Order: sequence, then structure tokens, then C-alpha cells
Amino acid sequence: MVAFAVFATFLLIATAASATSDTTTPFNGNTTNPCNGDTVAFQGQEHVVNNNRVNPNGTLFMNSMDQVHGQGVGNPSALQYNVGKTTKMNGKFPPGPVIFRDRTKVNSNGPADNFFETFFFRFNQDGSIGNTSFESDCRG
Repeated sequence: MVAFAVFATFLLIATAASATSDTTTPFNGNTTNPCNGDTVAFQGQEHVVNNNRVNPNGTLFMNSMDQVHGQGVGNPSALQYNVGKTTKMNGKFPPGPVIFRDRTKVNSNGPADNFFETFFFRFNQDGSIGNTSFESDCRG
């Protein structure tokens, strides 16, 4: 769920030689709380602003902001969850490979532990997306 929203942001960055955009889109989906096994159905909005470019030599220039806000309900616990993050990037990165780490905190409004979802995005030397990976962990 959150992975798709974040992955879409990085896909926009990598696939265009020059990309300028300002979009707000709804999202929904499911994720699992690794702390208690809840399946959490989320819905919310993501706001993305990009002004990025990749030079012919593969140098990546990034000026990007990504905000995610949403709510969800856990099953079977019926606990309320809030998800939110703001990521801002402004930089110049040499031709790949480059690795970005994006971490989102999901708060439980009840007795369940909070948890984090972490996504790793790898960009190849030509600016294309390489292998991506995901992990989640419990943090009270």
C-alpha cells in the first residue's frame, strides 16, 4: 500500500530525463502490522512535487517532496492506525548505482506497537530503477 505510493514517486524520478510535476492522489491498500499480525486497510492522500532531471552521463539532479497521510483499521483488532510521512530531497547524485532508503512510521491508536515500513530503491548508472526491497519492524 504505502510501498506502491513511494515506488510510484521514485519511478517518476527515474523514468524522465526531465520531470516537473505537482500531484495529489488518493491511495488505499493493505499492509500487515508485524507486531501483532493485524491486517490494516489504509486510505489517504499522497502529495508529490518533483523537479528532477537526469543528465546524459547519468548524473541525477533531484528536488522532490513527498507527503503521505492516511488512516486505517486493523483486522481482527479493530484498532485505529495513522500513517504519515514527509520526505524532502534536494541533491546531485553521481551516475549510479545510488541507493535511497524511505522509512514510514505507522502509529497504532491503541495497545498494539507502532511499526515502520522501510523501502530501499536502487538506481542504476543509466538512471533506471534497479532492485528494490522492503522490510518492516516493530518499535513501541
